[in-house]
Amino acid sequence: MNNELLKRLQESEILILNEVDRICKKHNINYVLVGGTLLGAVRHNGFIPWDDDLDIAMLRKDYKRFLKICESELNEKFFLDCYKKNKNYWLPFAKVRLKDTIYQEITQKKYSGHNEIWLDIFPLDNAKSEYSKFQKFQFTATAIFRFAISKKSKILSNFVFMKNKYKRIILWLIHCLPKKILICLQNFIMTFNKNDNSKYLINLGSQYGYKKQTHLREKYFPVKELEFNGKKYPVPNDYDYVLTKIYGPNYMELPPLEKRITHNPIRIKLLGEDEIKYEKEI
Repeated sequence: MNNELLKRLQESEILILNEVDRICKKHNINYVLVGGTLLGAVRHNGFIPWDDDLDIAMLRKDYKRFLKICESELNEKFFLDCYKKNKNYWLPFAKVRLKDTIYQEITQKKYSGHNEIWLDIFPLDNAKSEYSKFQKFQFTATAIFRFAISKKSKILSNFVFMKNKYKRIILWLIHCLPKKILICLQNFIMTFNKNDNSKYLINLGSQYGYKKQTHLREKYFPVKELEFNGKKYPVPNDYDYVLTKIYGPNYMELPPLEKRITHNPIRIKLLGEDEIKYEKEI
């Protein structure tokens, strides 16, 4: 993907972020930039130059309220994509998508659901401690259910952890369950801890691993603001702590060229532009 096309894609994603930001501010919902989006805000004051998506997170209770509000508040240019709205959906977190666009990844070549340009919204769930066997179980179980659900949605998943023979056995045992049951079980496991005053928060939808994604609640809130592509957005109040846990102490250093990758799209269509198809991933 050339730099000019990537820039226009990023501009489309900013449209989604601004709409989400509008709704959150109107309804006093706290959210923060996370993952590569947070890293981009800190290191580049905007997108990581080769990044092609946006990630935010919010407390589970705010996440549920946001999804409900979107049913009536979301501008008609956008739509919410999640389990309740799309029977083909496969992820344990929601997306807000921009209508009349396409960004289809190679892993979704056989997927019959939505492929519009998106913004990921991760729920942050309660966690009792920084590391525990139960949180490890939560993370592993969430990932196994995600793999099973994605298979039923014809997503070409390539989770490395599935090379473990015991996890393959578990997957084989649960694969016969209806997709709706798998989703309910996954949600039950993710939201098992009901203590909204827990010391830690965990992002079980992430693929980074539970140790990297279990953070002190006080490191998130109250939020700060940082510039991202010319506008300020909320970030964790101790974003250095969050980024160090995920990416290590040298997160301000650029990775080698071979690690500067996109989501491998096979089809792209921006607003008002013709569709572009690729014979193979780029």
